[in-house]
Amino acid sequence: MAFHKNLSRRASLKPEAAGVILDHTGFQFERNFTDSWHLFCEETNMGSASLISGDHGSAAHERLRMWIRLMRASRLIEAVLRERLKTRFDTTLPRFEVLAALARTSDGMTMSDISRALLVSNGNITGIVERLVGEGLADRTRREGDRRTSVIRLTETGQSLVARMVEAHRNWIDELLGDLPDEDVRGLVSTLNAFENSWEGHA
Repeated sequence: MAFHKNLSRRASLKPEAAGVILDHTGFQFERNFTDSWHLFCEETNMGSASLISGDHGSAAHERLRMWIRLMRASRLIEAVLRERLKTRFDTTLPRFEVLAALARTSDGMTMSDISRALLVSNGNITGIVERLVGEGLADRTRREGDRRTSVIRLTETGQSLVARMVEAHRNWIDELLGDLPDEDVRGLVSTLNAFENSWEGHA
């Protein structure tokens, strides 16, 4: 299938593009370490032998297999996105994620807002935001009534850049996942939404 062929390009990518080393922003290190461990367990059959008890086909084993498949697909897609963002826009995936988060609101975001949106710590985004401000892609102002809190907003230059990047990103995802039937996509989105809502309810 084209889906498999598109994603299998990861095997030919440089380690940096595949995201298997520490990103200069620090975003991907913990996630990639965890992913690599689970993928190792899957490929060496430790998924059933060591990580969980029970026979193949058990509910626990199938959930583990599903989780590993989700991570594998995510890593393969992210590898392609990293390469294309670097080639076309000379940027990184974490930097794009910060820009895209800022583009979702015209009111601006605090560092904590960005951190919550991207599920990372403030320390992981500080360097990115500093560079965006330094390059004129974002500006930083003090929140009214709270001089200790900065609000980050995209400049017109930043908005223009993000618009181009978001369009390219959407087209790349559509290409990479284009062979998945629409019904399957809607079903998976519905399932993941239900899981997220359930998880948030217990968090």
